[in-house]
Amino acid sequence: MIVSLQNVVQRDESIQALADLPEGWHAWRTSKSSPWQRAKSRPVPSNDNE
Repeated sequence: MIVSLQNVVQRDESIQALADLPEGWHAWRTSKSSPWQRAKSRPVPSNDNE
């Protein structure tokens, strides 16, 4: 499934609060009424053997 960012924002305008989320970070919340939480993501191990 492919959706546009516009469609996501139309469903939940609070996603705009994540516009400044730095690269390498992720955000979550426990419910739609909960505040967004942010954290730096763990690096994904690369598989240089491929």
